[in-house]
Amino acid sequence: MVEGDQRSSSVEGTLYNFSFSPGDVIRIIDLIPTELKAVVLGRGRLRETILDVPLFYKGDFLLIPDPGTYETVDHLVSCIKIGEKKAEQPRFQNKSKISLAEGGILKKGEKLALLGIEEGLSGKMLKCQLIKRENNPVVRLPMNCRGMFQECHDDNYYTLDQILTWKIPVGRSRAVKPVPRIPECEESFSMFPKDFSGQLVLQPTYRVKALLAGGAETMIPTELDFEIVDITDAVTRKPFVAPICLEDIYAMPNDKFPLTVQILGDKDKSSLIAMSQGCNPTFFDVGKCLTILQRAEVKKYLVTEVSQHSAMKHFLVPRSYRGIFQRVPRTFQSVYDLELARERSGVIKVIATQCYAADIEGLSSFRAGDGFRAIKRVNISTSVERQLQYISVLECEKCPTYDKVLLPMHAIGEFLEVLEDRKRFTIQELLAQHNPPCHAKVIAKDQSLPSDLLFDTSELKVDGEVNMKYLVAKCAHASAKPFEIPVELVKVMVAITSKDSPFTDERVQNLPLSETIGHLSADDYTLLKGCDAHPAPPPLPPKSRSTVPSCYQNQIAPVPPRMTKKSTHADPFPLLHDETAELLSKTHLHDCGKLQNIYFKPSV
Repeated sequence: MVEGDQRSSSVEGTLYNFSFSPGDVIRIIDLIPTELKAVVLGRGRLRETILDVPLFYKGDFLLIPDPGTYETVDHLVSCIKIGEKKAEQPRFQNKSKISLAEGGILKKGEKLALLGIEEGLSGKMLKCQLIKRENNPVVRLPMNCRGMFQECHDDNYYTLDQILTWKIPVGRSRAVKPVPRIPECEESFSMFPKDFSGQLVLQPTYRVKALLAGGAETMIPTELDFEIVDITDAVTRKPFVAPICLEDIYAMPNDKFPLTVQILGDKDKSSLIAMSQGCNPTFFDVGKCLTILQRAEVKKYLVTEVSQHSAMKHFLVPRSYRGIFQRVPRTFQSVYDLELARERSGVIKVIATQCYAADIEGLSSFRAGDGFRAIKRVNISTSVERQLQYISVLECEKCPTYDKVLLPMHAIGEFLEVLEDRKRFTIQELLAQHNPPCHAKVIAKDQSLPSDLLFDTSELKVDGEVNMKYLVAKCAHASAKPFEIPVELVKVMVAITSKDSPFTDERVQNLPLSETIGHLSADDYTLLKGCDAHPAPPPLPPKSRSTVPSCYQNQIAPVPPRMTKKSTHADPFPLLHDETAELLSKTHLHDCGKLQNIYFKPSV
């Protein structure tokens, strides 16, 4: 609590904007280090040398035991931090004999591992483990237990972050000894004096992370000067509303719902505004209340519009979608893109739409109109500048001769997929029979939807199924219909204000979920799709001079073979259907560099 008759203390600016008056209650929840200085300690005395140690320093340190003692358990636990991990549990030895309440005795020199604080019949107790006794028994010491507790010697290495977080007692300094690095990392050790083998006294500077009454978090700079008094034990009510994220709400057991929450603040509501048809953005203004009715995990489909434009549309499609799909030929911008698709879906038949001249002996060239069946990736050895190198190539069969050809992964030559069926699929059937991503278009809209967003798109890429976590909510003081909140995408901080349910269990369990198509932002799509949303670019070709003369090298603007539906000449590519041949011809006449079916966009 802020104490005294002093004037209100305030800080305003771009980083801080708050004020305190006498009587205000604040809760200190963390200390955030902002700066670290280290004083060189030589032969037990402080030198004049003061080092600036960066907080991101990756070296390790040995702890120098604190020679001071603590006379009571209460004093000990008020000055140190105890965590759940072994490295966060300090070890102390008792320098005097202690008689325990249950009849046991702590001998002089007994070493204790401090495990944490527990509530006992007579109040708080310090849970300790006797690390030198057989079976390491556990004892509990009351806060008023008197003794002489001193820090034990510790041979473990600690990072700077671990020391600043766990190993600096309140009101005391921490001496450490840097651990010499290996020669390869010596540059990161250069901040210390040459051949330094002494000790350092760490002098960190912190900012105070505090929780204000009402639930808002703030950072209090150290230069703000005002007096406070500890009222932890005197507070009989909770003046603070602890902030919690939606993911933590979702993790609660089912019997905790329904519950009412208050909006404390948000980082980004754009995802929620775009995805939920029945959600009014004003429901998420700071101070508004929502009733969380239930949690739900729903399977949906990720679908992307295939377009030449940079701002492609992304959709989240419900499993109940009843539109009818038909596959469309994919376009691959390079041999590498073709191989990525072959790994997912098996053998692919394609036709080249431009020429390529191989510049490495043993690899194949091709003309526009050549057909291939992509079989597998192989590694071959070849001579590049008189040096033997191993490179990856795509082994293909040339159509219709079935001759084996080897295409380099770095070859840039557009390929159009050849489809041999015109089947129709639901979205479930499409993904069941073909590995995603699948390129298709909607040829029959979902009549149950007032507006089918997928029907007006010429080509779609169905990326697959995704599990979405939702909270079903409604405005606490309105008759609006329930809406869904995707907890993975909407970063809103809330506080639980009530666990009283205005609904019966029957009504809560039968709440309908939205079955409309929602929009996704590019960032949300990338988050849901995962690390393969942006595939790696094709490999670079080996550095070499072209040693294979070829007539292909003189072709600047290749003209595709004339293949039409009414042609009476022999079909140069029997496996190519008439409709696909006509599509290929029209594509070249329009613009050979702007194909309508883009599978992987070229890297920028």
